[in-house]
Amino acid sequence: MVPTTVEISAETAAKLEKLSAATGKPASEYIRQAIETTVDNLLVEQEILERLETYECDGISYSETQVKVALGLED
Repeated sequence: MVPTTVEISAETAAKLEKLSAATGKPASEYIRQAIETTVDNLLVEQEILERLETYECDGISYSETQVKVALGLED
């Protein structure tokens, strides 16, 4: 584990304190779990976006920009 510091809103801190009190688990466990899950999801989204930037049609690759220009959606 690598220690880090994150600033959160007072509202989020209160929610974490309430959750921690109700479950007996430390707030840091929920923060770690939320960050790990979110980072995994963001990596999947980034991979999807990268794949969408260039896709093939009839064996020819077209970038997102090329498609938008061809459809008149971008100058």
